[in-house]
Amino acid sequence: SGTQVGGASAGAGNVISGNANRGVQIDGNANATMGSNVVAGNWIGVGADGTTALGNTADGILLYNGANGTTIGGSSALARNVIAGNHGEGIQVDSSSNVWIAGNYIGVDASGNTVLGNTTDGVLLNNGTTNVTIGTDLDGSNDAGEGNVISGNAMRGIALLNASNNTIRGNLIGLDASGTLDRGNAGD
Repeated sequence: SGTQVGGASAGAGNVISGNANRGVQIDGNANATMGSNVVAGNWIGVGADGTTALGNTADGILLYNGANGTTIGGSSALARNVIAGNHGEGIQVDSSSNVWIAGNYIGVDASGNTVLGNTTDGVLLNNGTTNVTIGTDLDGSNDAGEGNVISGNAMRGIALLNASNNTIRGNLIGLDASGTLDRGNAGD
């Protein structure tokens, strides 16, 4: 718990690309008290230019086995992760809860306009995942910056498989960051 990958300030983010497995994996080891992990401001599956696909050979980010209380992204542009070009899910949340996925570009480049899709789903929640918010948390602060752009992925934008009590709101799914150009996911 308490792990931070990147950050929401200038220069704090990492380029995590071209790896032979996942870009980032947080394994909770079924620890129900795990929390306060943050993955923010990183480019995962794209090069340092923000436009070249250099995908990891599996998921961009995997939260697994009780990686509870994790935040991916945030409400400011500096907290935004660009998660694109990976050869798996952009983000997969498996057997975890109380996760917030906000303000990310998933399947598009750093401009939010050019498709660099992940080869499966943009976001996948599965295996008993609960209480995940994808997009705005409606706490009244910075809600406009909390929606994700989830577009251009080779399968679904968002998939929920054996997942319950989750919230999806305030996202652009199948559009560019301006909300005007078609950048559809190939599936649902």
